Amino acid sequence: MPRQAFCGSTVAKTAVRKLVGLRSAEVRRRSTVVGDIGTLIVPKVLMADGHNGLRYIDAPSRPLEVWQVRVAVARTLISPGTELHYLDLAVQTGSRYPLGYCAAGRVTEVGAKASDLRPGDRVISMGWGAAVHADEIVIPHLLCCRIPDHVTFDDAVIANLAATAVHALDRGCVQADDDVTVIGAGIIGQLVAQSARARTTGAVTVVDVSDERLATVHGGDIRTMRGAEFGASTHEMSSSARCSFVCVSGEATTAMRAAITWVAVGKSRGRVVAVGRFTASIDFSVELGNVDIRVASRCGTGYRDDAYLSGQRSAEAPLGEATVDRNLARALDLVTSGVLGRRHMTIPVAPFTAAASVYDRLRTDHSIVSTIFRYEPASGSS
Repeated sequence: MPRQAFCGSTVAKTAVRKLVGLRSAEVRRRSTVVGDIGTLIVPKVLMADGHNGLRYIDAPSRPLEVWQVRVAVARTLISPGTELHYLDLAVQTGSRYPLGYCAAGRVTEVGAKASDLRPGDRVISMGWGAAVHADEIVIPHLLCCRIPDHVTFDDAVIANLAATAVHALDRGCVQADDDVTVIGAGIIGQLVAQSARARTTGAVTVVDVSDERLATVHGGDIRTMRGAEFGASTHEMSSSARCSFVCVSGEATTAMRAAITWVAVGKSRGRVVAVGRFTASIDFSVELGNVDIRVASRCGTGYRDDAYLSGQRSAEAPLGEATVDRNLARALDLVTSGVLGRRHMTIPVAPFTAAASVYDRLRTDHSIVSTIFRYEPASGSS
């Protein structure tokens, strides 16, 4: 069985791994400019800088729109599959992308129509192109959520990515007694499994071809299974309804076929939800059975919708789903209640200045599922 068939956390090694521009003079988190008005501190942002690879770029502060807030960043979380994809794409095509979309920190300034937040609030912030790996971010207030006092930044920042898992469960219509399998033990797969454990009393199982990656699954009452073992068990009948989440990258025909076969022999109509960035070949015929195949894209209604995020219009989610801001709050509730958190996965913390070695490690080390960047001096350590 090909490794990519079940291993959602494995990002295919690219021929191009050019990470330049991180010389010692550049890895300082801030650059200092001395002028007539004194010393100016220029925030840095981490960029996939075209053929230059990974670089820290000056990102001077910009004025707020009335619906935005400014956040001094304390932590950001890497989404390995997405960020390595865009890093490789940038090197290959010359395109430029700011990396990251999951942050936590303290509000320093609020726009006139962002009165639900105040300077000093500890918040999580999410959004592609907004909650980037940077010292400072400017972000729509709807993509921020206040962190309870007892929750650390290290745990809270995970809720940003968990909003994707919450949305995926909604797309799968997971009910209280469903059996759930998650194919791919990367960070998204594990967040889906942990969130499912809070929603159903049925069995929750994480499947991967890598023993090393399965060893990172620490959530209570979540089973793990090797890909070959799962493939051999997919024809076993069940009295429970079934939903399978395919959280992989690359070529995933084997994973999709196994997921379809597994849900088809459950009670009532099974559901397969594609969550990862992958390709698969499916032979559609009556032998497939009455199976629903769905896609869970991003994290809820209103995401990447500037008109909604700026307050120019409302957004109504489909029945059984929610808006992105509501999903963000739901994910943070799961963190607050202890369902989600760093202790359930293997996620080290590294300084923002160590980006090159961190991304390099994420390509090859399956004993970790992500990394949290720490910003110094952070706006509070908790």
